[in-house]
Amino acid sequence: MAKKELVIVYIIKSIIESMVTTKNSAEVLILNKRQIKHLKKGVKKDGEVFIVRKNRSFKPKYTILNKIKSIPTPLQAWYVQNSSFACPVSSSSCDWTYLRITSSFIPTVDTK
Repeated sequence: MAKKELVIVYIIKSIIESMVTTKNSAEVLILNKRQIKHLKKGVKKDGEVFIVRKNRSFKPKYTILNKIKSIPTPLQAWYVQNSSFACPVSSSSCDWTYLRITSSFIPTVDTK
């Protein structure tokens, strides 16, 4: 458990044992009385596990996979093909971080 969760568990247990009032604990935790009552009810029912965040081990649905992040955009691919300094070694071992920074503009080609 995180430090904040341990503090919440301690305060909720002290409410259950009638050592602290709901109003005082709400002020300490910066929560409403209603939220304190909800936490108290959950700790009585499920124990300390109720305080722990339930989705701690899950990634959000909108997370972009690392495989997809490593695929170059069409502009990055064009820049690697048409630039001699973007990728000095080879296109397979190219560091795309430089290209991500520069991909906000379209490079122009001199026609002189």
